[in-house]
Amino acid sequence: MKTFKNKWNNRAVEDAGCYMSKEAISFCTAFKNMLKREGKAKGFEVVACKSGHYDLYGFVKRGDIYIYVSFDIPRWGSRIDFEKYGTDGVLVRYAQNEKDYKGECNHFCKLSELPEKLSEMFERRERA
Repeated sequence: MKTFKNKWNNRAVEDAGCYMSKEAISFCTAFKNMLKREGKAKGFEVVACKSGHYDLYGFVKRGDIYIYVSFDIPRWGSRIDFEKYGTDGVLVRYAQNEKDYKGECNHFCKLSELPEKLSEMFERRERA
């Protein structure tokens, strides 16, 4: 997370209008790689990670517990802020499987706290 944060925090990603910029694609790749590294260290795996039009989304799982993850890449000169919360942060919610885009209730966390939030959610569900 540290390397990912150092490279992308407070950085404005180029906006190429109706196309994803190379920089936005690079951010998505870095995000997916960070999530895989953090997942390996914290005991979860990335089962899907896709990019849309200046957003990315996917699923992580531990055992039979799935969590949907979604992040909108700031545009129009706005900067990526790892400390933003709420709808400007990362959306996470429990899901039934890697195709459940409705899932349960939405939760939000800061981008800087995503790996810890995912671990906390897995542990909470495992105890239930």
